[in-house]
Amino acid sequence: MATVPAWKRTALAVIADGDVSRVTLDLSGVAFIDSTGLGLLIDLRNAAADAGRELLIVNVPHHVRRLFEITGLMRILVETD
Repeated sequence: MATVPAWKRTALAVIADGDVSRVTLDLSGVAFIDSTGLGLLIDLRNAAADAGRELLIVNVPHHVRRLFEITGLMRILVETD
């Protein structure tokens, strides 16, 4: 919860950058995520879509992946082949 505002500012700045078409978010270092973090990811996905950019979430740890599956966010946030 404490890190969400800084993450949001940084990620929105990258998404707003007209020089990128894809923003990759690496979650490999995420030890804990709560509803605030999930809300941030949804906000970033929506901001990217609104800007005509793709948000790619990679290296999702097992515990985060499980949370995405339980909440139904896996199909929205993470590309699965």
